[in-house]
Amino acid sequence: MDIPRICPTLLLLLISCAAHTRPLTLEFEPAKPAFQEAAREYRDIWAKEGSRITQALERHSGTTIPDPVARIVVFEGMSHSGRRGEPLRIRASYPESVKRATLSHELLHRYLDEVPG
Repeated sequence: MDIPRICPTLLLLLISCAAHTRPLTLEFEPAKPAFQEAAREYRDIWAKEGSRITQALERHSGTTIPDPVARIVVFEGMSHSGRRGEPLRIRASYPESVKRATLSHELLHRYLDEVPG
């Protein structure tokens, strides 16, 4: 066994794995008080399924999200992923199952923005 050769390879593997386990924090804020409940519903979805969603997005996109903290504005309008450094905007009035799908969909845009070419 050639330890000097294995150590750099192992180090690169560990660094690569660590990059894929970086936690993603989502900060949900209602655009106005009427959307407090919808923001809470999105928070609950993320608390319950965020890890699974993140793993699926990383697996399918082949990259990690650019911002470890993302601000999400809950409002009533067309959902939009924004760009790096901007808040995502997601519709308040969707039923719970569509909220989950919309959150995943808009986050996927953020991941895909990091895919080269």
